Amino acid sequence: MRTFSPRRRPARRNLRAFAHGTRGSISVEYALWTTMFGVAFTLIADLTSVFTANTEMWHVGQDAARRLSVAEMGVQEAESFVRDALAPRFGDTVEVTARSSDPITVEISAPFSEVTVFGMAPGLDAGRLNARLVIRDEVAAMEAIRAAAEAEADLALADGALAGG
Repeated sequence: MRTFSPRRRPARRNLRAFAHGTRGSISVEYALWTTMFGVAFTLIADLTSVFTANTEMWHVGQDAARRLSVAEMGVQEAESFVRDALAPRFGDTVEVTARSSDPITVEISAPFSEVTVFGMAPGLDAGRLNARLVIRDEVAAMEAIRAAAEAEADLALADGALAGG
C-alpha cells in the first residue's frame, strides 16, 4: 500500500472538496447569465434601432414622393427635404435619389454604422439600409382622367347631336 506524505493528503482532500463543493457557484452562474443577457439586450437594441431608422426613412420618403406627385416640390427640393429631415439621425451620410418621371421614385440609403447603437449585430456594419418608394404621378393621372372625361363628354355631345339631327 502506498502512503502519502502529510503534505499531499490535504491537497488531495481540498481538490475533492473543490470538485464536489457548491460554494461560489451562484456567483459564477450570475456572471455567466448576466453576460448572456447583456449580449441579448444589446442585440435587441441594435435591431430595434435598425427597424426604427428604416421606418423613419420610409415616412420621410413617402412624404417627399407624395409632394413630388402633386407637384408641390421639384426633384432638387425633394432630395433636400429628405436630407434635412434625416440629418439629425444620419448626418451627412444619407444618399437620396429622386425621379419625377411617372412613376415617381424616391430612393434613400444610409450606412448601418450610423443606424446601430452598439454595433453588436453581426453583419450589419458593412451594409447599407435602403428604402425605395414608388408612387404614381398624380398630376399626370388627374390630367389623363380629365382628358378622358372631356373626350367622353364630347362623344356624348356628338351622339346627342347625331341622335337629335
